[in-house]
Amino acid sequence: MLKIQIDNPHFEAKTGTSQKTGKPYSIREQKGWAFLLDQDGKPNQYPTQIVISLGDTQQPYPVGNYSLSDSSIYVDRFGRLTVGRLNLIRAAEAVQQSAQKVA
Repeated sequence: MLKIQIDNPHFEAKTGTSQKTGKPYSIREQKGWAFLLDQDGKPNQYPTQIVISLGDTQQPYPVGNYSLSDSSIYVDRFGRLTVGRLNLIRAAEAVQQSAQKVA
């Protein structure tokens, strides 16, 4: 299970006007850390900093440990397994959901 850690609840908001459409836009992003594996399946020595896109009205993730929600993963129109917008769930909730699926 992929572990993601949020150690700061703050986010950055970038706003502007699209050169293509002339419409205003807003991008909200929060930083976190992903604990990834190497090519041999062993944990990397250090986590990798990641950027998580937030929805327009979505609250930033509180400090804590998270995992990817199943809703982050889908099959695209070519039948490829794809990761879309990251939706995180608390690590404890992820463990409970996994246990419920096995039962």
